[in-house]
Formats: sequence, structure tokens, C-alpha cells
Amino acid sequence: GACSGNPGPGEYRGVYPDGIEIFHSPIFQNTSNNIMEFLALIDALEFNLQHNDVYEIYSDSQTAISWIKNSKVKTSIKQNELNNDSFSLIENAVQKLKKSVFDLSKINKWNTKSQGEIPADFGRK
Repeated sequence: GACSGNPGPGEYRGVYPDGIEIFHSPIFQNTSNNIMEFLALIDALEFNLQHNDVYEIYSDSQTAISWIKNSKVKTSIKQNELNNDSFSLIENAVQKLKKSVFDLSKINKWNTKSQGEIPADFGRK
């Protein structure tokens, strides 16, 4: 996930370890990096569910991982007309998380120090 400003426009994507893109979001307005990282994990979990949970999922965002594991998003970004689309996705995702639809054991923390930048990053750091 990446965001220009906080809040600002943001996007996210998922890639295989070799960098081949699996999915790429549209641009969301009035969002945050953490929200983009969270939605990326949700899309990765959805992708994994469609493929019989065969893939390990990595994120370099401890915040997004904790939101997933707690089934709760804690953000200071307020919902408004500019970001209703992302907040709608968040609400839907939290409901799925609470219903235990996803295999959360597939989520792993990416260690940037030892592994380098995560392949899904947009190179904006």
C-alpha cells in the first residue's frame, strides 16, 4: 500500500515474490497508508481463499496485520464523501473477518531489514 499524504490519495497491490502483479487497486481519495495496507491484505486473503489457501501472504505493515488479527480498524481518518468507497470496503472486510472466512495463519510479517523492500511496494519510500 502507498499513500501520498495522510490523508491523501492512495493505492495498493499484491504481487508474487518475483514481482508479477496479481491485483492492483484503483486510486482511493482521503485515505492513509495503513488503510491501503489493510485493504491489500484483505484482497490477498480473498485471492488466497479463491485458490484454496495455498499461498503465504506477507506484509511489512504491523498495523495492518494487527487490524486483520483483531478484526478492527483503528484509524484517525474520518469517513466522508471522498472516502466512502474505501470505508465501505473496510466495513465489508471487518464483517468477513468476524465471521472467520479467511485463513489468517497464512499472514506473515515481512522483515524489511533482512529481506529488503517488499516486492509489492511502489518504491515511494
